[in-house]
Amino acid sequence: MFVLEELYKPYENHKLASDASVPSFLELACFYFDIPWDPQFEHIEIPHFTALQRCHMTKTQNPSSETKIPTLKKVYGATSLQEVGVELIVEPNQTAYLLDIKCEGKKLKIPKLTVHSNTEAYLRNVMAFEMCHCPDEAYVCAYIELMNYLIPTAQDVKLLIEKGILSKEGKHEGRLVTTISTDIMVQRTIKKLMQGIGEPPPCYRETANRLNQLYKEGRKRKVLLFIKKNYGILKRVYFPNLWRGTGTAAAFMVVIFTIIQTVLAFVKD
Repeated sequence: MFVLEELYKPYENHKLASDASVPSFLELACFYFDIPWDPQFEHIEIPHFTALQRCHMTKTQNPSSETKIPTLKKVYGATSLQEVGVELIVEPNQTAYLLDIKCEGKKLKIPKLTVHSNTEAYLRNVMAFEMCHCPDEAYVCAYIELMNYLIPTAQDVKLLIEKGILSKEGKHEGRLVTTISTDIMVQRTIKKLMQGIGEPPPCYRETANRLNQLYKEGRKRKVLLFIKKNYGILKRVYFPNLWRGTGTAAAFMVVIFTIIQTVLAFVKD
């Protein structure tokens, strides 16, 4: 990048003599990569274009102090989370950045991610830059790790596409990954990004733990509702009075003793 910047300086200096509105090389680079210009970029050391893209993606991220949170081992998939009442919605704020994932109450807000044939190369370059130059602030790696957990199956990908969180269509992004099975290709693209990546920083672990907690609470509620719903039927059919209840209990005990006897007979043989 610095080579191109040096080549641009003579033109910039020549133009500044007659036109004060000439854009800087950094502004031209932002325009080329479709990155909204931010004056803060001028105060950040940006050695090459990958660093520029990362600066834009991680602008709202701060160094995490969550060092005591255990390593992320599992997050339930999008379909499982929806089944227990977690609402998955695309971030309505159009100015939100890709990494601005928020869990508010039972709502998980995720900015839209367009997946196309160039997505893997684009994100992998940024992730490789993070692992080499700032492994303790590898926010894009942490983002991909969380997204990877949310889509364990193609069904989860389909759900996120229906919600508008994942998209296969974008402007100026080249050929779409829709050759055989779109959902499977999207899933594979994101999963491949985690290959060879070390442990990301814990910036999304609090969100992940909250999602796991919501899932466990939701499952517990569903079990309790099932028991409550079927308790009346059980009582009405098998325990309407003392005699029927005694007979049911006796039959249950006979079944249990028969199973035990069968198991012991196999063990002795």
